[in-house]
Amino acid sequence: MSARLDAGIGLLPVVPRRRVAGRVALAGATAAVFVASVSAWLAAVPPVGPQETGPIGSASPTGPAAAVGAYGTRPTDAAGTPAEAPRASPPRPASLRLAVSPWAEVWVDGVRKGVTPPDMSIALAPGVRRVELRNPAGPPVVRRVEVRVGQTVEISHRFASGR
Repeated sequence: MSARLDAGIGLLPVVPRRRVAGRVALAGATAAVFVASVSAWLAAVPPVGPQETGPIGSASPTGPAAAVGAYGTRPTDAAGTPAEAPRASPPRPASLRLAVSPWAEVWVDGVRKGVTPPDMSIALAPGVRRVELRNPAGPPVVRRVEVRVGQTVEISHRFASGR
């Protein structure tokens, strides 16, 4: 029986114990360096959370991120009470008021907005808009209008009756 064991052992490569011990030590040292570098990186990463920044090119953040000072503290006024961040009111949309007779399909920037009764009002985002009024009684009426925040633009038109 020992002859079979000796024959089987002879087939396995002989690895000196020093080489195995060296590889184990190298793997342990590599793991230790990896753990230390990840720990240092995690310590340097700022806390995770939503952060708002200002427009591109601005140096300071806006919104909740601006209300928090260094080390997570809120800024205070001269008396030491927490200062409130100014709140911006939401922008008022622009609007388009239509007075069309007898009626028209209303299209704004290629999107159908509905059919007018004699008077109709539509809320719009500020900017330059293409307004088209369609009625089989006449050719389409196209107007390019610029609307600003809080502004109401009025368009009135009378389609010819009978065709």
